[in-house]
Amino acid sequence: MLGAGVVTFSQLGQLRCANNRVVACRTGLYFAHSNLAAASAVARQGLAAATQPGPNAALALAVNNSMQAPMLASTADSVAQIVARMPQPPTAPVVSETARRVLLQDITARGAEAWRALAASAATQPGGAPAPAGPQPATGAGAAAAAAPIARELSETIAKSLDMVQEIAITAEAAVAIKAAPVLHISGNDVSLASIEANATTTVPGIGIAVVLSPRDESGTVLLTANRVLTADARTIAAALLYPAVAAVTGNAFVQTGAGTQGAAPAFVSIAEPIARIEVMANVIIDGALIVPARATSAPATSWNFLNTVG
Repeated sequence: MLGAGVVTFSQLGQLRCANNRVVACRTGLYFAHSNLAAASAVARQGLAAATQPGPNAALALAVNNSMQAPMLASTADSVAQIVARMPQPPTAPVVSETARRVLLQDITARGAEAWRALAASAATQPGGAPAPAGPQPATGAGAAAAAAPIARELSETIAKSLDMVQEIAITAEAAVAIKAAPVLHISGNDVSLASIEANATTTVPGIGIAVVLSPRDESGTVLLTANRVLTADARTIAAALLYPAVAAVTGNAFVQTGAGTQGAAPAFVSIAEPIARIEVMANVIIDGALIVPARATSAPATSWNFLNTVG
């Protein structure tokens, strides 16, 4: 079993991923912008909530499962070993300690602010704290399992991985002189994931299709259309978007298969800032979606504006 079909951790720019087939991997198609500093800070804020039962545990679990920090850290480490054996380009300027401290303070502040806004937005949705929408287990035990806290060993692994991702992001922020806004077209892909171990509480589940950007970036656009993703268990998210500025998700089938609800996650996750322009419609999502912030429109249901994000 391969770890992933495609993993991209770089300055994304203009990217098109279309008409691919991924079979029997833990993760299908994963795209992360190189500067994930604020996103890693959000995940770190959520990690504290995810280790304890509470209203934000499900939200924090969705953020960290979508972020896939251990996979990012492992990929970066493997690539670094390969690159070390290749002819080297000119060395990038070293980030001064003063600049690093300033960046780290800014990242931490942005991450804390984004997490507070995220938790507040989730709490105002119907039903309070977010839980996967759609059919849910009839028993209280099943519902509690969906928001079970992250195990201590797994939490420590994620925390170390987030440290590594943050260091990469700080270097990327300081070194990249020309920054291209991420614009991703992801369409017509077919992803069937491998099943994870039933009791795998020490590893982060994979993910079908993911695009991970950073809060306060305000430049990322994602068009996610006509994809089919099947997971083999309820712990694995079929598709996730973190912090796009503009996104349209339509005509997809995101389906979780397999029995069991232990550590269940929503099939689709979309997390963005309140100012983002997001449209999610005409998809098949089984079982459930977590979309924050909630859609708000004052347009009459009989108008075209009701079906679109306008303004």
